Amino acid sequence: MDFFLPFNEKRKFPRIKVNSPITLEEQESGKTYEAHCLDLSATGSRVILDEPLTVNTLLRIKLSSPLGLDPFCALARVVYNSLESGHEIGLEITEILD
Repeated sequence: MDFFLPFNEKRKFPRIKVNSPITLEEQESGKTYEAHCLDLSATGSRVILDEPLTVNTLLRIKLSSPLGLDPFCALARVVYNSLESGHEIGLEITEILD
């Protein structure tokens, strides 16, 4: 995993390039999406999926470990949806789950 912090960004926490499958589940409807996690930080994540999600949608996320460790599970909120390369979704992590 590579840490990166571009000079033009003023971030409190560096992002880690993850490049791994991630499952997103809408808290309200229970609908699930298979997506691809691009990066992860202490407060958020950036994922790509096949369809857009509405800003402020609340999700449960499950990121599997490529090292065979327990998955990373958290609650998150969609903060942006970009169409630049597929549907790039920005997530704010609101709570880390056990």
